[in-house]
Amino acid sequence: MTPDRFEALAEAYGGDVARWPEDEREAAAEVMASRPAWARDVLSQAAALDTLLDAFERPHGSVGLAARIAASAPRPHRRRWVDWLLPAGMGVGLAAACVAGVV
Repeated sequence: MTPDRFEALAEAYGGDVARWPEDEREAAAEVMASRPAWARDVLSQAAALDTLLDAFERPHGSVGLAARIAASAPRPHRRRWVDWLLPAGMGVGLAAACVAGVV
């Protein structure tokens, strides 16, 4: 594993290597063994960001927000006989072209 890959994984998955993809953990352990101070710095920076993100409180919508959004969504229109006329007309045209080609 390259140092750039190690940093990218730390940025994507955080400072806890246990949360990284399983197939990357063994290579990460080798990098941590070969460059312990550098790896510790990278992981501590990622862990600091993890702490900030964990402390962020996500806003919650009101109880009826989802119901109001669903109620304001446009209703699907009912299919009318005109809606099938265009595809049927194209089918008739295709059939006529086939007959003309055979003749």
